[in-house]
Amino acid sequence: MRTRLASSSPVLAVILLLMASASMAQVSPAGVAATGDQPGRQETAPPQAASAGKDAPATATEPAAPSGIRLRWYGLRQRESQPSETRLKLEWKTAEATAKERLDGKLRCSSRRGGAPGEDLCFAGIKGYDGWFADFGDDAKGWFEPRLFFYNGLLYQYHVEFGSDEFSYVVATLQRALGQPATSKRSTVKNRMGAEFDQDILIWERGDVIVIAMRRGAKVTEGVLSVTYQPISKTIPKEPTGGEAPF
Repeated sequence: MRTRLASSSPVLAVILLLMASASMAQVSPAGVAATGDQPGRQETAPPQAASAGKDAPATATEPAAPSGIRLRWYGLRQRESQPSETRLKLEWKTAEATAKERLDGKLRCSSRRGGAPGEDLCFAGIKGYDGWFADFGDDAKGWFEPRLFFYNGLLYQYHVEFGSDEFSYVVATLQRALGQPATSKRSTVKNRMGAEFDQDILIWERGDVIVIAMRRGAKVTEGVLSVTYQPISKTIPKEPTGGEAPF
């Protein structure tokens, strides 16, 4: 029996809302609260200019659109051996079995809680341990934990978690690769104690790929980058399927 793992479902719900409204001029305020937090004062910033007709490529295979995820092996402890590849890229539609093989068996997968049948969540690396992390280059300011999502065995989405103080670094990196975001939203969120924190959400649309960067995700101290390949994500049933009756 396969174990079900939690998947920051409130964050996933927020990202689904943002993806649904990506073509609108503004992001829905429903997408600003972190898990367990309450939305605070809403301040809408005008969307930054990004002409899909002039700057964005037509398909996800063109250079400016993300075509997958680059990963890099980091080891804290001395090991007799390390993976044969220490830097690699997984393209969209990479098979889950192939990803596990290329990552030297370090990809831990399980069916996503609350997800559709055939939807898996995979962990490649966790801070403080040997593992695979999103590759932001040699001068990266920290380890960026990836969460890979597969549907019917094919890679279609990933999330990268980072400290909220790294948000500016992540955004600068994305802007160099993708240009200005199509949509920009600034607001505030509150934690359980009532303290307010700035929230920023940026959305890029490049061909069949949507990129969402949030300053605060499941926790007010953690940001999240979500990159989604829509030709697969749009085929996933959105209605909950439920679990097994306890009788």
